[in-house]
Amino acid sequence: MQIGTTLTRFIIEEERQHPEATGEFTGLLTELASAAKIISRDVNKAGLAEVMGITGRTNVHGEEVQRLDEFANSPRGKLRPLYEAAPLAFIVEQAGGAASDGEQPIMDLQASELHQRTPLFIGSCEDVATLEKFSQDKRVTEGVEGTRISSV
Repeated sequence: MQIGTTLTRFIIEEERQHPEATGEFTGLLTELASAAKIISRDVNKAGLAEVMGITGRTNVHGEEVQRLDEFANSPRGKLRPLYEAAPLAFIVEQAGGAASDGEQPIMDLQASELHQRTPLFIGSCEDVATLEKFSQDKRVTEGVEGTRISSV
């Protein structure tokens, strides 16, 4: 398999190597790919209005507070690990990437409550490892163990 292959090309190559396959798994993967494309299209159509909008509050400088500012200033993060962060992390990890809360992989988190919040950082394995190293170095340098960096 070559790097950067499409899901369709991967399925075709794997089917050639396994002539005994029934095609049920291929159908499932094709349906998942189709669903992912539909979700991606709808997300792109929706835009960032909900994320970029104003909160209706004013900061000390008299400026309207943006939702994105609130996200950046939330050290606990905004996503719920059980049903927002973990599904995204699973998909990213299956695609060869990594997902972290800045300290550990999202899939290793043990939620203590249903609506607990967590930061989510997703990307290549190398980038996420760099982020975790930076986060660890920052906590050690500041002498504050357990401090989380904020996420957007």
